[in-house]
Amino acid sequence: MRQQAKQVPDPAEKVAENAIDPCGGPEQSVVERDTARTLWKLVAELSLVRRTLLRALFADDPRSNTEVARFAGIPPSAIGPTRARALKQLRFKLNEQGLGAEK
Repeated sequence: MRQQAKQVPDPAEKVAENAIDPCGGPEQSVVERDTARTLWKLVAELSLVRRTLLRALFADDPRSNTEVARFAGIPPSAIGPTRARALKQLRFKLNEQGLGAEK
C-alpha cells in the first residue's frame, strides 16, 4: 500500500506547478505601467466631456452617478450612452496602437 500511495501525485503539488505568480515580475510591472501610460494618453485625446466622464467613472474613489454627471457636465441619463461612445472611441484608438482585441 505504501508504494501505491507514493505513486499517486499530491494534488497540491500539481496546483503549485501550474500556479501563476500573482506578483508577476519586474518585466510585467514595466509592461503594465507602459500600457497604463498609453491608455491615459489616449484618454487625453478624447473630447473634454468623454475624457472627464471616463476619469470620473474610473477614479480610485467611486462617485455616485449624480456626482459623475455634475462633474462631466451632462445629465445623469446621458452617462451610459456617453460612456459607451467614449469606450468605443477609446477601443478604436487602442486598436490603432495595436493594443486592443480587434473585433
